[in-house]
Amino acid sequence: MNHQETKLFHIELLENISHSFRSSNYRLILAEILVSFFYKHTTSPSEIKKHVNEVLKYKDIDEVSLGFVRGIVNSKVQ
Repeated sequence: MNHQETKLFHIELLENISHSFRSSNYRLILAEILVSFFYKHTTSPSEIKKHVNEVLKYKDIDEVSLGFVRGIVNSKVQ
């Protein structure tokens, strides 16, 4: 299983147990997985935010801020 398949698998697993989380926690966990996924395709935080928020909007979940994305991206760089 390659890295992309692993991230998609994590998202599917998370969706299966989403009822176990508070909605705010689910949003943050899902957003962090998505940031990690899109970081492999582009390192621009604004582009990553755009893609993550498209997915969150599709799932009817509140968007994340650029600061949230930058925090995760910066933790991956270090």
